[in-house]
Amino acid sequence: MFPNELIEATSLFKNTGNKYLGVVQVAANNYPKYFSANYLFISGDQNPRNSVVVFGEFYKIDALLIGIGILAMIIRPRKEWLVLLAWIILAPIPGALSSLTPHSIRGIFMLGAEQLIAAYGLYSLVSLSKNKIFQSVLIILVFIPMFWEFSKYINYYYTGYAKKDAIEWQYGMEQIADFIKAHPEYDKIYMTKERQQPYIFILNYLNYPVYDYLKTVNMMKVKAKVIMWLSRLENFSFLTGTR
Repeated sequence: MFPNELIEATSLFKNTGNKYLGVVQVAANNYPKYFSANYLFISGDQNPRNSVVVFGEFYKIDALLIGIGILAMIIRPRKEWLVLLAWIILAPIPGALSSLTPHSIRGIFMLGAEQLIAAYGLYSLVSLSKNKIFQSVLIILVFIPMFWEFSKYINYYYTGYAKKDAIEWQYGMEQIADFIKAHPEYDKIYMTKERQQPYIFILNYLNYPVYDYLKTVNMMKVKAKVIMWLSRLENFSFLTGTR
């Protein structure tokens, strides 16, 4: 759930020595991050595998609609709003229990409730008048910035993001393997961990026999219990540095 260093750094753990109280404090510190304007509307999840990093999880116009929706719910209280309230309160808990926060995948359960509130905000605005022209103009004024931001997102997704964060998806490993096949004259090959655990791709793309792998593999111990780092495999040396 959380690394021991993070738990042991909490004031509750330092004062009581209780690991579970430390976990509670870390989770409590993570929880509000899912409601920050920066995460929701500006830059989103900062993990490039989950987000393009420069756009929020919602459109900026949604901030206005959610605000209007909440105001309308307060003015016109209904028992059904308690379901949305419970939804919003509970939804970030799975994400708050992760050391990587805010995490858009673990926090995805928030989407439905906030979208419903934004939709209710738009409905409340449109309902201010029965004049069809007014309603049409209002809807257009809402959707213009929404489509503008969507077009910016799509453009960045297929241009800037595809280049800047290609390494996050280990792009290029197959091409590296093809180059190695085409140049058998290299008797020493060095790779950094820039691409996470590159040996996995080398084994796959070079169709490395399992028996040979088990004979020559040299594993390296790392702190994280869930990760095994390969240091040497036949003529391959996998370095611990990124550069």
